[in-house]
Amino acid sequence: MTLVRVQALPREGFAFRPRAGRFFPSAEAVTLEVLEQDDDPTIDVEKTDSAGKKYKQAMPDPKRISKKVFDEMILPDPVLRVLADGET
Repeated sequence: MTLVRVQALPREGFAFRPRAGRFFPSAEAVTLEVLEQDDDPTIDVEKTDSAGKKYKQAMPDPKRISKKVFDEMILPDPVLRVLADGET
């Protein structure tokens, strides 16, 4: 397990940047826990369809990410940058 801080480049008029199935706040650093596994961790989110029926949907965990997804989708992404310790 490793903790990293990821920051999305600011985008005027938009509060978030969607990347790797997650939403990163624009110009704000987010702490992610990188897990040593291939499968991306998920959480169950309760949603309601147009008929008012509730259901659960598996979504990527906003605070944890697998090492594989981090290496393949976060590191090479030109919109996201991984900050060094104490960098703002």
